[in-house]
Parts: sequence; structure tokens; C-alpha cells
Amino acid sequence: MEFENERIQAVNVPELDEFEKAKAKKVILSYFKKFSRLIHPDFTLLIHFKEYEKSGNRKKVVVNSRISMVGRSINAEQVDWNALKALRSSLATLEREITKKLLKKRKKKPKKED
Repeated sequence: MEFENERIQAVNVPELDEFEKAKAKKVILSYFKKFSRLIHPDFTLLIHFKEYEKSGNRKKVVVNSRISMVGRSINAEQVDWNALKALRSSLATLEREITKKLLKKRKKKPKKED
């Protein structure tokens, strides 16, 4: 799956039809915009798909998504039989992790010295 933005990478994308590819691209781009508003604009989004546990026509899909920033990275992983559902869940989890870490960072106030 190719993106115009160089900061988005999708690796080992499973076989999807044109409709599912368009939907996956739309989901990834919408979350990328959300992440751009939440964190410093200098980051990369890596999404790695892995298929395992083939059962008949179905395959279980693991989606690992990672945001790499200067000095730190945040990861999320989801497993599902449906690749699109796993992708959406992984990106939603990543968004929660980002907000959690940023809120934790913002809540820390320097101690006042008397």
C-alpha cells in the first residue's frame, strides 16, 4: 500500500480488494491527521501486518502500529480475523496511548522551591 506522505509506512499488507484497500487507506490517513494534531509534527507512523492461524478461508491478522518520534516511540498491537477491524483497533489503541502519555507528561508540574 503506497502513501503520498513519506512518514506513513504499511508493511506486509494482506490481500485486500480495491474497496477494502481504499477503506484502509482512509482509516490510516484519518488517524494520521489526528496524530498530527496531538503530537509534534516530526514523527513517522509504521503499520505492520502479520497473518497466522489459517483456518479454512480465514486468517488471523496481527496489526502492530508504532509512532516514532525524536527520542521515543509508542506501540500498539491488535489481533482479529478481519484485517480492517484489527487495523482500526490498533490505531485507536495507539491514539489512547498517545493521549495517556501526553496527558501524563503535561500534568507533571515542576515543584516550587521555597
